[in-house]
Amino acid sequence: MACRRLFAPSVVRCSSCSSEDVERVAAAGTGSIVCWRVVEYAANALVDPVPAIIAIVELDEGPWVYTTVEGEIPQTGDQPVRVRFQAPPCGNRFPIFAVLPDRAVCTA
Repeated sequence: MACRRLFAPSVVRCSSCSSEDVERVAAAGTGSIVCWRVVEYAANALVDPVPAIIAIVELDEGPWVYTTVEGEIPQTGDQPVRVRFQAPPCGNRFPIFAVLPDRAVCTA
């Protein structure tokens, strides 16, 4: 890696230095929700849609990732909503994060 910047997993070229010399690095798997929205989702046309939460999560290391969130997102004033990565079932397009019970403190 030329400049050592961190990006989401789907990035293949550094937007800062234009290098294609990118590599995967481990992340703690924790972060904070930047923004979110509830959408209606149906796996196919034969089933009724159910609510799903899609979000952008800022990982503790810095990159932002598109994700789905499991659990209820609390209405907080000034506290970030903390989340932790969960391994998604096979076939899911987005990573899944779960809301941490204690949003103010997160230990990796």
